[in-house]
Amino acid sequence: MDSKETVVNDELLVKFLHGEASPEEADAVAGWLELEQNAAHLDDLERAWNAARPSATPRMVNKQAGWAKVAAALEDRSVAKVVSINRFALAWKIAAALVVVAAGVVLYQKFSAVPDKVMATQQNSERLQLADQSVAVLYHETVIRYPEKFGRNTREVAMEKGEAFFTIAPDKEHPFIIHTPTGEVRVVGTAFNLSVKEGQLEVGVSEGKVMVYTATDTAYVVAGVTARVQAKIIQVNKAVKANDWAYATRKLTFNDTPMEEVIQILEKTYQQPVNVSNNQIKRCSLNGKFDNVSLEKLLTFVAESLNLSLTKNDNGFILQGEGCP
Repeated sequence: MDSKETVVNDELLVKFLHGEASPEEADAVAGWLELEQNAAHLDDLERAWNAARPSATPRMVNKQAGWAKVAAALEDRSVAKVVSINRFALAWKIAAALVVVAAGVVLYQKFSAVPDKVMATQQNSERLQLADQSVAVLYHETVIRYPEKFGRNTREVAMEKGEAFFTIAPDKEHPFIIHTPTGEVRVVGTAFNLSVKEGQLEVGVSEGKVMVYTATDTAYVVAGVTARVQAKIIQVNKAVKANDWAYATRKLTFNDTPMEEVIQILEKTYQQPVNVSNNQIKRCSLNGKFDNVSLEKLLTFVAESLNLSLTKNDNGFILQGEGCP
């Protein structure tokens, strides 16, 4: 690997916007954007880019012609000013680096790069501590492959299916890469949830930022944002559902959340059945924050808040009462 530092200039930024930056170049741009004045410069560049090509498709534009148009538009700020730019959207979705993947690479080749120590969960979640002190909490029916010791340049694992919450130990010199059947995730040090199900990859970021990429698309995803990958296309949403990974953190927040949804979240988090004696209970809603409390204690709070009673038998917990109209 070439250790020469990547220089971030306007030509590279246009390449980035065009979708032709390599993962290393995109990573360099992401670090460069941490300075406010640099982010403002990229805003100007994107305004000019949009002004020069308002109806073009990003990955179909001729690179040299595109650069010429952008350079001309940069000289004419009056053109740039009429193009609206959503800075919030830019901050939350910096899509566009085209990852170059060798033709003919198939799934087993990606996974073969990772030694075959395997953890496969069944009905319960399990905690896996990796050689670099990174931690993955695996939800049930999850399969992950990992090495006993990481390589010299990168830290790589392969997640074949399921769901896991990763807390990655910071190490800028050795990126952490997760291979999945749908796409790849590259990070330095952060916390995020990763789900691989039915041909779809979903990444919800709790802390820091991650790079999600496929053979044809790349996106940076920061804290509070979710990325979904299907058919090699990445879609980025502005909000995460932190309750989705409460199975790992045991932190739950409900804001007028319908009880039907609350019950689904609790069953996933605690992996125990929660039943109701009356479907009217599912029409109620719940408010509250819970940090590392037992399911029984949480349900006791629910029962008291909604004027219900709580019982427990061999089939799990049961909420009983009239419910809500």
